[in-house]
Amino acid sequence: MRARYLGQHWDDVYNRGVPYNTGDGLRMALDIGAMPYGGWGSCHASPNDWAMPAFALPAGFGGGAMPWVRYLYPYSIMVNTHGRRFVDEADNIRGLTYAKMGRSILEQPGGKAFQIIDAKVRALGLVPPVYATATGHQADTIADLAKQLGVEPDALEATVREFNAAVPTDRKANPNAFHTDAVGTIGIAPPKSNYAMTIDEGPFEAYTVRCGITFTFGGVKIDPETAQVQGVSGMPIDGLYAAGEMVGGLWYWNYPSGSGMMAGATFGRKAGTYAAKIASNV
Repeated sequence: MRARYLGQHWDDVYNRGVPYNTGDGLRMALDIGAMPYGGWGSCHASPNDWAMPAFALPAGFGGGAMPWVRYLYPYSIMVNTHGRRFVDEADNIRGLTYAKMGRSILEQPGGKAFQIIDAKVRALGLVPPVYATATGHQADTIADLAKQLGVEPDALEATVREFNAAVPTDRKANPNAFHTDAVGTIGIAPPKSNYAMTIDEGPFEAYTVRCGITFTFGGVKIDPETAQVQGVSGMPIDGLYAAGEMVGGLWYWNYPSGSGMMAGATFGRKAGTYAAKIASNV
């Protein structure tokens, strides 16, 4: 289903959840006439450690997906295996960008990218504690770092020079997890819209990341007041209610952090309330 609706390579992407998310609920609903709805061509996909497992157990059994998240990208440059940047690393705050970054990484050769920082980022305390176990390398020069990564040194050095030259000199970046600072690069593509800082103080660090999928945005159509599933005929399906990621139409191509939990709580309460009302009248 991932290959069919999301596209090439998505069936190979590692799952940030348990291995039982195989679409059975969606298939059963569609088989009885539920209306497919929402962003079936997009999903929640974020940067994760290259060494992440194919599936993540629930948080109570080893931490779940959280030990593998790699959300340093707004304060780094991300490059592919050719040593080239490929995305605006900070077009907004992390909470409003992380769920679309996985797609950008997957589109790179081998589905691999590197988050590169210098000593300034480390000194500012921007490196999360979870990076202590990350797949990474450190070197005193960009050339040596490139060799460790298997990237052509000249290409990575050229990328870093180009980036550094585009960092404004009349303003200083103010990295913050909750607001942008409008300190962006000038004259390069892709730009870096916020938190632009030169990469020129060793030691330099690079962390290898891959795309990890959390859930897909396509689902079934519900009545927003009752959470009752709607059919392709335009009529509601008796006795069928949906909540959580089964609900379509909530997100398209991107996702604000925490909204899935809020949606699950909101429509879960509605689904339970109205299903109980129907059951009590049988």
